[in-house]
Amino acid sequence: MAPNKNFDAEKPDGQIQNHPDFARAIAEASPDILFVMNLNTKDIIYTNRAIENILGYSKEKIEAMDKPFFDVMHPDDVAMFAEHLENMKSAADGEIIVVEYRMFDTNGSIHWFTDRNAIFKRDENGIPILKIGISHDSTAEKFAEDKIHTLNKSLIDKNRELESANSELKTFSNIAANDYQETLRTLYTNLEYVISTEARTLTDGSKGNLRKAQTAIQKMKLLTDDIVAFSRITELESDTSQVNLNEILLSVLRDLGEKLSRENVTVESQQLPVIKGFPMLLSLLFYHLLDNSSKFRHSDKKLVIGITHQVIPGSEMGILTDDGDYHQITFSDNGIGFDPKEADRIFTIFHRLHEKNKFRGSGIGLAVCKKIMDLHGGYISAVGIPDDGAVFSCYFPVDAN
Repeated sequence: MAPNKNFDAEKPDGQIQNHPDFARAIAEASPDILFVMNLNTKDIIYTNRAIENILGYSKEKIEAMDKPFFDVMHPDDVAMFAEHLENMKSAADGEIIVVEYRMFDTNGSIHWFTDRNAIFKRDENGIPILKIGISHDSTAEKFAEDKIHTLNKSLIDKNRELESANSELKTFSNIAANDYQETLRTLYTNLEYVISTEARTLTDGSKGNLRKAQTAIQKMKLLTDDIVAFSRITELESDTSQVNLNEILLSVLRDLGEKLSRENVTVESQQLPVIKGFPMLLSLLFYHLLDNSSKFRHSDKKLVIGITHQVIPGSEMGILTDDGDYHQITFSDNGIGFDPKEADRIFTIFHRLHEKNKFRGSGIGLAVCKKIMDLHGGYISAVGIPDDGAVFSCYFPVDAN
C-alpha cells in the first residue's frame, strides 16, 4: 500500500485512528488471516493477503469460490464448522468464540487453524449476518502437541515397563535373599558333612571335587548377595542430609581396616567436603571404590590409594555439558589398571575386566557406584592405564547443597 502523502505526522493520534486506510493497513500487515464471512451465504466478504502467504490461494481465487471455507476444509471438520456458524448467530456483541479446524493448501498439505470470531454486523432485526475472524496457523503448535503427547505416552509405557521390571526384580531379590540363599547354605553344609564324615572312604580326587563344588557355591552366594544388594539400593534412600565425607571415609576405613592392613594398603586423603546426600549410599560408594582398588593390585607392590577433592566447572569437562560447579572426588591407585577401551563399559553390571579365576568378585560393585551417583544427580568416570593404576572420579553437583 502506498504511503498517504496528505498524512500529517505531527497531528494527534486521533488522525491515525480515523484515517480511512488505518484498519486496512493493519489487516494487510497481520501474519494471521483476517476475514469477514456472511453467516447466511457462507461467502467471504473480505480477506487479507495472509491467506495467500499461508495457503497459497489468492484473495481473488478465494472470493471466486462457491463456499470458500468448505471447499478447502478437511472433510472431517465440515460438519463441526457448519455447527459453529449456526452458533455464531446466537453470539452476544463482544463475545469471542474460538474454533479449531483443518484446511488444505494449494499443495494438498494440511494446516491447523485456531480462529477467534466475533459478530461484525447484524440486520435490522438484530440477527447476526456477518462475522469477523482472525485465523492463526497453529500447525506447528499442533504437531508439537502431538509429538509431546506421543512422547508422554511412550514415557508412560516405559514407566509401566520399569515398574514391572522393578517389581519382578524385587520379587527375585526376596526369593534370592531367603529361599535361594538358604538352599545354597544347605548345599554347602551337606557337602561339608559328607567330606568330614566320609573322609576315610573318599579318594583324594573325590574330596577335591567336593571342595570345588563348595567353592562354586561360595561364589554363587557372593553373586546372589551382590544382586540383592544392587536391587535394594533405592531402599537405602532416606531423607537427604548434609554429609561430611571425611566422616564417611573414616567409617569405611574402620570397616575395611583389617583387610587393608592384611593386604598392606595405604590410603591417603585430602580434606573432603560436606555435601547433601544419602549417608548410607555414600558409605556404600566409598566402600566399593576402596574395595575395588584393593582387589586389583599388584601382588609384589605396595598399593597406595589417593583420595583428592576439588571444585570444577561442568563446562570444562568433556562428560558434563552444563555450567554448574561440581565437587570432584577422585580415587586413584597404583594397581593393575585396565584397558582405556573398557572405560565406558566398566560400570555395566556383571561386566568383568579381568580373569575371574584370578580376582574375586561378581562384577556388580562398580555398577552399584554408578547407580549411587545417579541417585545423587552426579556422574562417575574411570580412567585406566594397564599395569599402572586406575582413577575413578565422582562428580557431585555443588548446587545440590
